[in-house]
Amino acid sequence: MPWLPDLVTALFKRQRRKASRLQSRAWRIAGVYATISILWIVFSDQILTLFVSDQALLLRLSVYKGVGFVIFTSLLLLLMMRRTYGAIEAGYDNLKQHKQEIERGNRLYSALSHINQSIVAAADRQQLFDKVSQSLVNYGGFRMAWIGTVGEAQSVPEPLAWSGDGTSCINDIIQHSGHDARGINPWDKVINDGVSYVCNDVLFDPLSKLWRHEAIKQDLQSFTSLPLRLEGKVCGVLSVYANEPEFFCKRELSLLEEVAIDVSFGLESFRMANERYEAETTARQESQFSQAMLDSMPGIVYFYNEAGHFLRWNKNFETVSGYSHDEVAGMHPLQFFDDDEKRLLELAIARVFRDGEAAVEASFMAKNGSKVPYFFTGRSVRYKGQLCLAGVGINISDRIAAEDRIEQLAFYDPLTGLPNRRLMQDRLQHSIATGSRQRKYGALLFIDLDNFKTLNDTKGHNIGDNLLTMTAQRLNGCVREGDTVARFGGDEFVVILESLSDNVEQAVNNAEIAGEKILRAMSEPYPLQGEDYHGSASVGVSLYGDRDISAHELIRRADTAMYQAKRSGRNTLYFYDPAMQAVLEARLQMETDLRLALEEKQFCLYYQPQVDNEGNVVGAEALIRWMCPTKGLIPPGDFIPLAEEAGLIVPIGNWVLNAACRKLKAWENSALTSRLQLAVNVSARQFHQDDFVRQVLDAIATNNVRRGSLKLELTESLILDNVDSAVEKMNALGDAGVRFSMDDFGTGYSSLSYLTQLPLHQLKIDQSFVHKMLDRSVNAVIVQTIIGMANNLEIEVIAEGVETTEQFRFLKDLGCPLFQGYHFGKPVPEKEFEKALSSSPRATS
Repeated sequence: MPWLPDLVTALFKRQRRKASRLQSRAWRIAGVYATISILWIVFSDQILTLFVSDQALLLRLSVYKGVGFVIFTSLLLLLMMRRTYGAIEAGYDNLKQHKQEIERGNRLYSALSHINQSIVAAADRQQLFDKVSQSLVNYGGFRMAWIGTVGEAQSVPEPLAWSGDGTSCINDIIQHSGHDARGINPWDKVINDGVSYVCNDVLFDPLSKLWRHEAIKQDLQSFTSLPLRLEGKVCGVLSVYANEPEFFCKRELSLLEEVAIDVSFGLESFRMANERYEAETTARQESQFSQAMLDSMPGIVYFYNEAGHFLRWNKNFETVSGYSHDEVAGMHPLQFFDDDEKRLLELAIARVFRDGEAAVEASFMAKNGSKVPYFFTGRSVRYKGQLCLAGVGINISDRIAAEDRIEQLAFYDPLTGLPNRRLMQDRLQHSIATGSRQRKYGALLFIDLDNFKTLNDTKGHNIGDNLLTMTAQRLNGCVREGDTVARFGGDEFVVILESLSDNVEQAVNNAEIAGEKILRAMSEPYPLQGEDYHGSASVGVSLYGDRDISAHELIRRADTAMYQAKRSGRNTLYFYDPAMQAVLEARLQMETDLRLALEEKQFCLYYQPQVDNEGNVVGAEALIRWMCPTKGLIPPGDFIPLAEEAGLIVPIGNWVLNAACRKLKAWENSALTSRLQLAVNVSARQFHQDDFVRQVLDAIATNNVRRGSLKLELTESLILDNVDSAVEKMNALGDAGVRFSMDDFGTGYSSLSYLTQLPLHQLKIDQSFVHKMLDRSVNAVIVQTIIGMANNLEIEVIAEGVETTEQFRFLKDLGCPLFQGYHFGKPVPEKEFEKALSSSPRATS
């Protein structure tokens, strides 16, 4: 009880002040008395002599005067002493009352301590109820206490535990409680309304009149009943009774409510323990059943997690591998395969955990070193609370042998070893169907060697065959695992690029990158008969993402594009679809314009205000815009992705940083803007530059920017690429007064543990949560959680995307201190921002 010493000290100080006032009053009374006495003695005789000349009479009057003065002063002294003793007695009574309150508080805290111990030690609900009711009586000083439960159809509680004097009248209390003018009894308030009921004097409580006689007989003069909750609903009632009226003051009620909360917590713990026990029993039975099922299945069956730890397997797994149960438990899945196949298995496992499923053929290696070809299928599943791979392996030795003989003859080119036209068409049709199902674009590249006929005719077919063989090898080195390189016939090759992207522009870009890589490979010298032969190729590209197109039509389109590439001068790439070609050309033109914009300083900054909960503008976010002379204003979403691909994001980011610092310096000259902060977004590539810290420090030093005015907004993924490096850079810049804000907070998938490592000053709630928080309660909970977490970590929080008054008020009620969004102002040029700031520094709330 940390408050007890302070309370006692306060009481003694109060008594000392009263004593001091009494002493001061006594001195004043004594002074007045002395003054009156002196004046009376000095002047009363003189006054008498003026009117009485007879000495005998004068003597008698002097005696009467003295007696009267003594009687008057005695009465005055009596009055003063009675008032003084009354004040002392009142102070004593007050001190006694405070002492009783302290003793009652001590008893309640003692009871609360024993109740908390009971919650930990109790084995079940009944034992908990018994200990709680006993603790309230034995340690809390209450006359009686009881606990009852209620069901869904009950309107009154059923007592389960009780302690103290007067327990014989519990049923009378429950069954004979009265109703108020609205027909509501105490249990309605506790059970239905979920609020406590307090009666500080049963003699005057209308709801206690039916059992008042029994209450007086048992010396029960005041009571309170409090709700107990389980899973948010009232499940019971805790009632305590005292043998004196006006017992339940605010502090006693607060402590008793804490008791009710602790008991509710104990009930919740019992519920969770029961559910856990039932779940464990069910899981054990299901495990036994599923193991029997696994052992009865043919082939090998297994489960392992992302770390490669085996969780379960069938008996046949041990029989085929030759390892015991304990040996398998300590092994990694890749240990059953040789080094040549481990990479294939790693990719297949990665696809399972990434895409949900995968299949692969590999040789399963037993303990004795023997290898057997197996067909493995895997699927990602949740097992015991963790993401796992569930796999099945089937022996395919006989099938492999037969298929190898057939496939080599029917589906592969004997010269290059590449898939032939027949196999290529089959794979292409399959890729078209897969791309349509997964809603991802693929591309077919038709490649023709330039001037191959001339080489073949002049150097001979053997030289031509060598060139074709080397070309096949180079093409295989230019594609990804899973892509297909095939020989279409003669000097024509086909490359199938699968799952490039679900975005058509990105798919075009990826296809272009692959085609350019192939063109460079084809342009490298070929060593033929001791001489270097310099060749080239023409490449036609056709994208696909629609099941309706056939493999034959796709090949025709790519072939048409290839001939267009030859007509365009050979050693080049051309897309069949004019729209795709237009996209490619437009992207190239925009990249050229973007470089020119950087040189000619066509960029500018827009500013969006950031305000506090009173609507006062405390800062702004600087947002880049491109003022193109021919196309007008271009928003960042249209050119920033291209800038990142073209490697221009770093110089553009540096321009924004320096422009923001110059603006901060200019703002220092105005009282209206001198204290504003300015937030600047930092890209991942810019942040990961080795000289990023130096660039920021140079911008700050060059413009002599005020400490704490520059704020850099970083994304969660940017920091998590390398947390240690990010912390080092942030600390270096933080020493120079730079503040950091976590942008789009709440949208990532990483652990929140990094928040304790990073020197962050602000969290920025993503606008996706703000927009939906009034429509979906889960978003409101997320926003409330972020605000509460930020407050606990002593990190500032700002909500972006605030567009309505309702959103603003809701966030204010949740305790959000800072806001940004269209409700307070859209991003505007610097002059318009400063004009709005000077004319209306407060936003509408």
